[in-house]
Amino acid sequence: MPNTVTPLQIGQITVSMREFTLSHGDKNLELQPKYIEVLTFLAAHPGELISRKEIIEHVWQGNNFVGEKALTNAIWHLRKAFKQLDPDNEYIETKRKSGYRLLIATEQPLPEIYTRDDSQTPAYYTHRTIGLMLALLLFFCVFVIYEYIQINTPSEQSWQEQLITQSPGRELFASISKNEKSLAFTWRKLNGQTDLYIRDLSRADAKLINITNNDHVESRSVWHPDSNQLYFVSKSTQSCGIKAHNRATRDLRTLLECEPNQSIDLAISPLGDTLFVTYPNAENNLQIAEFSLITEQFVRFLPCPTQCVQGSVESIALAPNAQQLAITRNLENGNEVLFIYDLNTLQETPVLFGKSDLRGIDWHPNAAKLVYTAIEFGRRTGYELDLNSLQSKQLPVRGMSYPVYGQSGDIYFHQWQISTSIMRLELDSSVAATPFPLLTGSDNYRYPDYSSVTNKLALVSNKSGFDEIWITIPETDSLQQLTTLQGEVSHPVWSPDGQKIAFTCNLNGSSAVYIYDFDTQTTRLVSQQLPFNQKPRWALDSQSLLLPHNNVIYRLTLASAQLEELFEGAHAIPVSESSYIVYQDNQGLSKYSYTPEGDLAVEDITDFPLSSSTGWQLTSKGIYYFNVKGADYRLSFYDFATKQSQDIIRTPERSFSRFRGMTYIPERNWLLFTGYEAPDVNIKRLSKL
Repeated sequence: MPNTVTPLQIGQITVSMREFTLSHGDKNLELQPKYIEVLTFLAAHPGELISRKEIIEHVWQGNNFVGEKALTNAIWHLRKAFKQLDPDNEYIETKRKSGYRLLIATEQPLPEIYTRDDSQTPAYYTHRTIGLMLALLLFFCVFVIYEYIQINTPSEQSWQEQLITQSPGRELFASISKNEKSLAFTWRKLNGQTDLYIRDLSRADAKLINITNNDHVESRSVWHPDSNQLYFVSKSTQSCGIKAHNRATRDLRTLLECEPNQSIDLAISPLGDTLFVTYPNAENNLQIAEFSLITEQFVRFLPCPTQCVQGSVESIALAPNAQQLAITRNLENGNEVLFIYDLNTLQETPVLFGKSDLRGIDWHPNAAKLVYTAIEFGRRTGYELDLNSLQSKQLPVRGMSYPVYGQSGDIYFHQWQISTSIMRLELDSSVAATPFPLLTGSDNYRYPDYSSVTNKLALVSNKSGFDEIWITIPETDSLQQLTTLQGEVSHPVWSPDGQKIAFTCNLNGSSAVYIYDFDTQTTRLVSQQLPFNQKPRWALDSQSLLLPHNNVIYRLTLASAQLEELFEGAHAIPVSESSYIVYQDNQGLSKYSYTPEGDLAVEDITDFPLSSSTGWQLTSKGIYYFNVKGADYRLSFYDFATKQSQDIIRTPERSFSRFRGMTYIPERNWLLFTGYEAPDVNIKRLSKL
């Protein structure tokens, strides 16, 4: 888009296409260039309905993968900016499944670059054109089927699996030295103690060396090419540091301070002179930084291409030639995408998408391919991705997590095959209660939600091979499958009248809210107006949903599909028609109430952050919540009468999931939640024969 000098006037708003700002009076809001480009394209056709396809074609050159999500994000931010600057007027109208319309005309014409050329649009298709389109469609279908078979068929090559560690507890995040003689890994012992260890693989009788021995939690690490120095992340509840360990001198020091609540990953250059770190920039946004190990100073923060602004960095891996980075990003629609970032052009290309959760990536030392792990339907599966054909080959190991290549091409990983089950805690027990399984087995059960109206429990299980919604009556063996979406379902929530279940589903790379209706026994898509992928809640009338997105709570009225912004918050549960219990990230719980005059009154309940935005359950007497600090896992209760919190039970580390649901059965005074089994997690090596 050209940097047009003359500002654009739309109603009361002045749009600077040079500074990328919207202003009104003394208020000035800076937006991203693509948002301004979307606005100027709409402004070139005031009052005209412009389809999403046309906008994507003009602004993103027809790149639907980027454009679909980016356009939704752009419209949302433009509306928000207009509302802040001129709350009395509506500027952009959305026509569901059709497009967008600018309701207020501009006061001057726009350059021709912003207008459409309708002269080239054909009025009809010829028979030859239709035949060509059908041929292309057939080719596409054959390609999709072939790609599916390739991705879901394990590699025909022979592999040998070898156990490397087998200590009690969980051994995680394998890191292999360049000479493949030393293995670094994190060991979480059964007592909760977590330290970083090194094992000498050249000696069968070598003892493990604990290089940290502190109250911090160590995670991912990388070796210097000299196979002597090791860099790793160490966190506590109050601090975070990137450490350097010299194996020869046993020197241990802190290179960088970091934020304990942010995900940090590391990659090192082949010469060992540069460390790439996921690190917050000056605006506290997580980016990738180059850190010189020679001067021990930051060299630069890598500029963010298009997708960077929409998702946080999860994992990074540097190519052997040090010219490219592999990056996984969590997008706001709940998907994780793998990009290749060119360090020379500072541009990136998506090479893998449609996955909801990736756990580790690494670059092959001698070939153009990556290894990665994806969580699919409750199970972890490893793949090798050929960067020339962009085809993935499934590896013949279940539970592969955070894989790394050795210089030989062997793959080191920790094997995570931990089943989830629905656990129950009997709160009336006269003897100190211990959670035990309500539902367990070889399949995974998670995300429980109970309805007193139906006396049934909704949950998610991969019993059918896919994540689907199931229901059961507590303390019975009956299980009934409701959905057949063959996607990744999560967060089922009963309507207050017991007639529907709302839930989220990631299907074909797109996350949205769905409803199962017991009257019609059908599942229907509710809304794609925003990329909702977080837990929904029902309003008390069972006719509308409360949906969180970007720390804002929206109300979606089902009958009209009208979406209304309510207030800020990460999650909300209604307690009456005009009041809600709301959780604000990193702040605590509050009661929000609307006065008869329409004003919003806020009353603080707790002033401490919870372990997750959805890891709490409202009851008539108080709030149960997950209370996790480092390796200290507890279930706690906030009493409305005393306004005090007390611990209900302390459990072994990671014995429950903070993110996969909690529900309460008042008739039995039971608390249900998703629990993990506690088998050992060991490190293995996968070698080609």
